Amino acid sequence: GFIAIYFHDNDSDGHSYGPAAPETNRAIARVDQAFGTLEDAVARIGLRDSVVFVVVSDHGMTPSSVDRTILLDQLIDTTTIDVIDWTPVGMVAPRDGDAERVYRTLAGKHPHLQVYRREELPARWHFRNNVRIPPIVLVADEGWNITTTAAAARWRARGQLTGGQHGYDPELPSMGALFIAAGPGIAEGRRLAPFRNVHVYSLLAHLLGLEPARTSGTLDSLRAALR
Repeated sequence: GFIAIYFHDNDSDGHSYGPAAPETNRAIARVDQAFGTLEDAVARIGLRDSVVFVVVSDHGMTPSSVDRTILLDQLIDTTTIDVIDWTPVGMVAPRDGDAERVYRTLAGKHPHLQVYRREELPARWHFRNNVRIPPIVLVADEGWNITTTAAAARWRARGQLTGGQHGYDPELPSMGALFIAAGPGIAEGRRLAPFRNVHVYSLLAHLLGLEPARTSGTLDSLRAALR
């Protein structure tokens, strides 16, 4: 059997207050307590030797600030584009179909904004060969947000001057994610070399005795986690 549970507390408070804020630390403590309750219950019903716990996070978090904002409407007439996603990776489609016009308008206009034609995105991101990806992709530097003048003004009016953000280059240390596993078949006290989350599926399939579907992940990347 397989059961998945998602705890949102530290993500929500990380966005609102920043990754190192006291509020975020308290959110982590709440999640830790909830997980402890789950672990105790498994032991109480006699399943400690039958259950493998795998704890993962889907991303890291880095501090952000309203003072580190890229105001897109000051770089381009936003009535001429559709912004499918904003920050920290902006997805932009020109309303007139002229992607080259949008690229020339935005490229090099802000020191903390990288502008890519879809086909020129770094290959390691695996993010340029799908029709759902718009022709222009904007990537903010670590800790920066892509927004509008009006949205930034609303943040200031609410006193929301700092917080946290994720979605930046996955090679950045701040974007690193958590992995902890324990239970039957898992090696004890072993630290693993960094790996990509895409490999977790192969490990879960192995632990469940299932033949995995074809994916970009492999069990070899996590074999060191096994006894």
